[in-house]
Amino acid sequence: MTQPPRLAVLLLRLALDARDRRFVLDDLSEEYAARVAAGGQAPATRWYWSQVTRSLGPVLWRRACRPRRLVISFQPRGTALESLWQDLRFAVRTLWRIPGFTLTAVATVALGIGVNTAAFSLVSSVVLKPLPFEDADRLVEIWAEGEPMGAQVTTTPQPEMLQAWLDRAESFDAIGLFNEEELTHSGGAEPEILHAAIVSPNLMEMLRVTPRLGRELAPADVESGEGQGVLLSEGFWRRRFGSDPEVLGRTLTLDEKSYVVVGIAPLELERLFEARFFIGPPKQVWLPLSVASIQTWEDTPFVIARLKPHVAVAEAQAELDVIQASLTAAGLNEGGWRPLVSSTAEMVNSRLATVLWVLLGSVGLVLLIGCANIANMLMARGVTRRHEFAVRSALGASRARVTRQLLVEGLVLSVVGAGLGVVLTYWTLEATAGLAAHDIRELRSVRIDPIVLVFTLGLSLVTALIFALAPAAQLQFCGTADSLTGGARTGTSSTYGSLVRQSLVAAEVAMALVLLVGAGLLLNSFMHLSRVDPGFHPSGVVALELTLPETRYPETVQRREFFRTVADRIRLLPAAQVVGLARGVPPDVPWLFGTVEIDGREDVVDTSPLKAGNWISPEYFGTIGASLREGREFTAIDSRSDAAPVIVNESLARRFWPDGGAVGTRIRLELPFQSEGVVEHTVVGVLRDIKAFGLGDEPDRMQVYFPFDSYSAREGVVVVRAAGDTDDLIPQLKEQVWAVDPNLPITRVIRLDRDLSANIARPRFNALLLSSFAALALLLAVIGVYGVTSLSASQRTREIGVRVALGAQRSDILKLMVGSGMKPIAIGAVLGLALSYAFTRFLRSLLFEIEPTDVLTFVTVTLVLVVVGVLACYVPSRRVTAVDPIGVLRQE
Repeated sequence: MTQPPRLAVLLLRLALDARDRRFVLDDLSEEYAARVAAGGQAPATRWYWSQVTRSLGPVLWRRACRPRRLVISFQPRGTALESLWQDLRFAVRTLWRIPGFTLTAVATVALGIGVNTAAFSLVSSVVLKPLPFEDADRLVEIWAEGEPMGAQVTTTPQPEMLQAWLDRAESFDAIGLFNEEELTHSGGAEPEILHAAIVSPNLMEMLRVTPRLGRELAPADVESGEGQGVLLSEGFWRRRFGSDPEVLGRTLTLDEKSYVVVGIAPLELERLFEARFFIGPPKQVWLPLSVASIQTWEDTPFVIARLKPHVAVAEAQAELDVIQASLTAAGLNEGGWRPLVSSTAEMVNSRLATVLWVLLGSVGLVLLIGCANIANMLMARGVTRRHEFAVRSALGASRARVTRQLLVEGLVLSVVGAGLGVVLTYWTLEATAGLAAHDIRELRSVRIDPIVLVFTLGLSLVTALIFALAPAAQLQFCGTADSLTGGARTGTSSTYGSLVRQSLVAAEVAMALVLLVGAGLLLNSFMHLSRVDPGFHPSGVVALELTLPETRYPETVQRREFFRTVADRIRLLPAAQVVGLARGVPPDVPWLFGTVEIDGREDVVDTSPLKAGNWISPEYFGTIGASLREGREFTAIDSRSDAAPVIVNESLARRFWPDGGAVGTRIRLELPFQSEGVVEHTVVGVLRDIKAFGLGDEPDRMQVYFPFDSYSAREGVVVVRAAGDTDDLIPQLKEQVWAVDPNLPITRVIRLDRDLSANIARPRFNALLLSSFAALALLLAVIGVYGVTSLSASQRTREIGVRVALGAQRSDILKLMVGSGMKPIAIGAVLGLALSYAFTRFLRSLLFEIEPTDVLTFVTVTLVLVVVGVLACYVPSRRVTAVDPIGVLRQE
């Protein structure tokens, strides 16, 4: 029979009294059907709506004019609390009698709230938490910005700029300076490297922090000579000296210079450097910085300042622009540098911000899917509890009273689930830290704080409200008389419930598809990244990074002789196959800032001034497993040759010699930050491209290699290809270094294969984390599809029995049930694809060599979801095809 408009029926049900509602609706439905048969659906619909308007008017008027009496009741003070307590006890008893349902609901809530709390903890600790200083919003960093070679560069200021800021800037209460350095600490069992922060004496006062013990650094500590003051970091003090307060006044030998411990720097300073210096290890000692010692660009420190009250960042920027203009007019700004003032919000490390916000949104979708599942479960239970609610209503309970009971039941589920979720959060954070904290330092200090617990409480209340809304709304479509007589088994109420359940399934599928597409893109991106050829063979290669103290090795000849001697001794070890020397090894090769000109080719313009540069011995390429495309490697006499030979990589050769012929060509390198300036070189070889800065480095990075004997700095790396296990070889390598200089610490032990793996730790972390939540979302969505299909099958048992009795084949029944279950999946898939198209735009910065709209990923994920959805519909549908039609008809 043709049904009248649903909205019109809904309005009538809300307006009419319960005792009249059934008869009026039945009469109107019969008349509507007759009019449709006689004149068509459009005239019948207009007639039906006219009846609705005519009926609503008098009903609303009677209700508005009905006299109301003011009833004042005096009840004992504890009645409301007693009623709430009664609801709570009843809810606990009800849930206790259905342990399967309760355990499933609580586990779903615990999973949803647990992962959401863990994700919010990560976001709160890494992104939202402000710097731990008083008036941190007035702290700014000051940089120098420019395009000296056509590329945008942000760096520390030139000495002239820094001095002008210190002398003339009036927008700041104070300007502090800080830098990093590695110092040799001797006096222990073996020499070691300490990571030092070199800071201006006013830095702690400007940040408004006080030492944990002792005093701050003072201007007198800046003076050179013995007895200079030093601060120990609180973490280093606790680990090395056991929090001994008697450490004050002790002497610390750093780089063969004596320092007196004058105080303990608080944890706040360590956290500042954790937030700002995200590539360096935690600082262990704090030394005073002298402004007078800043002579060249290499000496300039980082600059942090505190704005005066009521001075905005824009005002400070304008003042520094004026100061810089005066330097330019005086000819003191040859590079065209500009000052750049950054607010404190930009100082907090935000490298993980994008992925963490994506993570928070993802686990939010997981929670919504879980809530939709539980709402479906509660609605299914509502069908079986309809008689209970009708009896309570007949005994005088209002709809608000029944709704409150449902809300209390949802609250019990949410609170218990939230409690378990907090425990799950601790486990999740520990697992996350164990998974990635070694490579991602920002995750080491993530903790659950009061803000996170408030977030969890709010999340629990929201989920409780969601749980109560669906079954409470279902009550509005079920009359008391119908429920008591069983007449509401079919009709509008069951139609409404089925529509809501299918809508929830479609929403679950859509949200799961969004997560699956995002996870698919990140996994695809990580697979692309992990398959990148680094251009060398890192397995079995170990390197010792050494920094020679200037006091013992002041001359370039001494430094070169030391590295040669160490390399010669290591070559005698049986486990050392090949030994080479270099300034650095991938993925930490030094930057080379400059341009390239080809002799006789002035028309060629170098548009990529940022390159990789390395100083290497003749054996270096053989050690790391790199190979030349043409030409030769360096020889022992190259450093003394007037030709100043260099080796370039394929990308540079293709850029300037697309048809070949690079070997033997003269080139000019302009290196503004090197003391050599412009130098002519002869290309003697072309190296196969290697990933100098990690697997994610740009594909056409130009690289230049120089002979190691032309290198004059104090830092160097001894690279060894081992014949066996590198762990067994490392102690022998250290012994050979200390045989040459027993007081020299090993700055760092590098295993190339592990460093290369750590280089892709963030993409691996992103892909693994989002994939885990996507898999969880898919599981919850499948459970939701299975549950709704099972409920639909149980409610249609009589219909299926009749169909089978009339001759329907089991395959026909199976197609009918699976097709019915696939409708919300298809709708959810279409909606999910549209949402995914918008969502994946936020992943662009996290992807490598893959577009956010990658068609293959979208199609593959959608097919996987559809196949899983078909299976989730097939299992309960196959079970219902075995129904006995005779038994069903007898029950009826």
